[in-house]
Amino acid sequence: MAKLVTKEKAYILGVMCGDGYIGVFNRKNDKFRVRLAVRDKDFAEEFAKCLEKEYGHKPCFYFYDNRWWVRLIDQRLYKIY
Repeated sequence: MAKLVTKEKAYILGVMCGDGYIGVFNRKNDKFRVRLAVRDKDFAEEFAKCLEKEYGHKPCFYFYDNRWWVRLIDQRLYKIY
């Protein structure tokens, strides 16, 4: 039986399709990162909360250049299940 997608993962995937960025951070060590830069603090906080719940560690969350940034480095980011 296939693993169900959680509510948090569905939210993360939706954000990534619209506003986020995912890429290779370090090819040598297969480190991947996801980033989001938005002006809406509540939106950024919800995204950060979902990342933390889904991947088990707190993403970087900060304000820079008039935007709220969320960043997480984890190789599981390229895997849906």
